[in-house]
Amino acid sequence: MRAFGSFTRGAVPVALWFTLCLAPSAPAFGQASDGRESGKEDGARRDAAIARLRATRVSVEWENAALRECLDHLAIVASVNFVVHPKVNAGAPEELRVTMSLRDVTCGAALRLLADLHALKCFWQHGVFMVAPRDLDVEEVVAITYDTRDLVMPITDFPGPVIDIAPRGDNQGGARFTPPEEPKPAPTLDDLITLIKTVTGDQAWTERATITKWNGMLIINQTREMHLKIAEVLGMLRGNR
Repeated sequence: MRAFGSFTRGAVPVALWFTLCLAPSAPAFGQASDGRESGKEDGARRDAAIARLRATRVSVEWENAALRECLDHLAIVASVNFVVHPKVNAGAPEELRVTMSLRDVTCGAALRLLADLHALKCFWQHGVFMVAPRDLDVEEVVAITYDTRDLVMPITDFPGPVIDIAPRGDNQGGARFTPPEEPKPAPTLDDLITLIKTVTGDQAWTERATITKWNGMLIINQTREMHLKIAEVLGMLRGNR
């Protein structure tokens, strides 16, 4: 493997291909949470690592280089950590090789090219980027209990009638009273479950990914990436109440 050229830190964003999930500091099973604080510290480390991959530029010349050597080079340049899953080379007669010539690209772009070349994916797990076959289900599933009682509890309102003065020429004359509108019912837990699955996509709910109703709360087993989306959905609902 031969790498050359200097690297700089720019501000050019790159749409990374990661399937991201937060690191493993989440509330334990049975502990109520709204999902907004779980994994906050490690999530910041993940975001910082992604920012370095997006901003750090590199030029490389890889000729029949081992995949691990290419990842090691990007790891050093961008100050991140990669772990290659054992399944990446399972059944292959030799380690995956790479031939690629790149000039002044971000490390994120180089990483995506490496992944596309060998049908791989990269996701955040235990504080590092894990590189695995794209069709391998290895992402960690975490149980978080979301306290949704405030969303399913109806808000009682006591509006008064609308008083309207009849215009001149109206045979009825005087004031007219219009009864208040009936309050809209609060969503049920089933409504929340349907909304969550619609937003995250039915394909995200496998045998390991489940939602259980319990005493006005939702116990959800999902990847940390999906937990971020779920927390965002619930936050939007709270903001619109």
